[in-house]
Amino acid sequence: GSSWQQADVPVSVLLTAVDFVSSDKGWAVGHGGVILHSNDGGLSWVKQFDGNQANQSIIEQAEAYIAELEFELDESGGSDEDLEYELEDAQYALEDAELDAEIGASKPFLDVAFLTDTHGFAVGAYGFLFETTDGGRTWENAGDRLDNLDRFHLNAIKVLEGGNLIIAGEAGVLFTSSDKGQSWDTVNSPYEGSFFGVLPLKDKNSALVFGLRGNLFKTVNAGRSWSKVDSGTESSLMGGALDGNKQISITGNAGTVIVSNDGGETFSSYSRADRL
Repeated sequence: GSSWQQADVPVSVLLTAVDFVSSDKGWAVGHGGVILHSNDGGLSWVKQFDGNQANQSIIEQAEAYIAELEFELDESGGSDEDLEYELEDAQYALEDAELDAEIGASKPFLDVAFLTDTHGFAVGAYGFLFETTDGGRTWENAGDRLDNLDRFHLNAIKVLEGGNLIIAGEAGVLFTSSDKGQSWDTVNSPYEGSFFGVLPLKDKNSALVFGLRGNLFKTVNAGRSWSKVDSGTESSLMGGALDGNKQISITGNAGTVIVSNDGGETFSSYSRADRL
C-alpha cells in the first residue's frame, strides 16, 4: 500500500465495495446500480450491470408473477380470497417498480460477495439483492427470496468459512442462507439499529456484525444466535479486517479503531489523533 495507481474504470459513480475470488478476478459495486468486473487484478474494469437493467429485471419479474397469479385465480373460478390479496400486493409491487424505473438508476449497490468465480450476489438499498451464476454476464433479481416487505437497505453480504451466507442491513435486519443463497432465513436480530458490516472469522460459521453506536455482536453458529461484544466505543463502526489468524481490526467514525487479539472475544479501542 505504499503506492497506488488509478485503475481504468468506465464509470464515475461512487464505488462502495469490492470482492476478489482470485488474484485476477474481482467485482466492484456502487451507486447507480453499477456492477464492474476485472480480469487483471483490478488494473482495468468493464461494466456488467447497472440500475436501469436492475429496474427492468424487477419489472419483468413482477409482470410474470402477476400473470401467474391471474392464471391461478382464473383456474379457481375467481373465488380464492388469498389469491386475490396476493394479486393486489403484486400489482402494487409492479407499480412501485415502474415508478422506480421512471426515476432511473438511483439505487446503489452496497456490497458484493462471490462464492465461486461464477456464482455471486450483490446487495444494496431498498432491498436490492441480485444474483449471477455465470460470472456476471447476467444478473437476476433475487430480492423476492427475502422476507423484507419494508425494503430495508441491505448494507453487507459475506460468505462465512463453511459456505454459509449472511446479509446485514438497516433496522437490524439479518438473513442467513445455508444453500448458497437459494433460500434465506430471517434471523431473530439482537439489535434494532442498522448494521453496516459483517466480518467472517477463521472459525467455521463464525462472524462479527457491527453498526451504529458501537454495537458489535458475534455468532459461532452461522447466525442462529448472537452474543453482544463490548466494543469499548459508541462511535458507529463501518468496516473491518482479519489478519489471517486471530487479530481483528474494526474502524469507525471519528477516527475510531478497535482491535482484538483473541478472535473477537474482547476489544481495545482508541481514536486517531487527527480523528480521520
